[in-house]
Amino acid sequence: MCQIIMCAKCLKIRESSKHHLLPRRFFGSNENSPLLFLCRDCHTALEKLIPQHHKLERDEYFLIAVEFLRESAQQYGKVLQFVHRRKR
Repeated sequence: MCQIIMCAKCLKIRESSKHHLLPRRFFGSNENSPLLFLCRDCHTALEKLIPQHHKLERDEYFLIAVEFLRESAQQYGKVLQFVHRRKR
């Protein structure tokens, strides 16, 4: 079943792709792994930043995701400031 979401990275309304912050290939099907909902394109881009053949420390996976999302958060903040100024 496909779910339509706002991608956490590009902020576009698209079909969702779940990204497990703790890769299943190293941590198994960890039901307690935090999820990040991204569109397929952004999910692919984030996966390219994660080493495929060696396991990192748990915190390193979170840092990769935070850095990946940082630019979007800054853009979102600018949008909110713009909307707020227009309401005045």
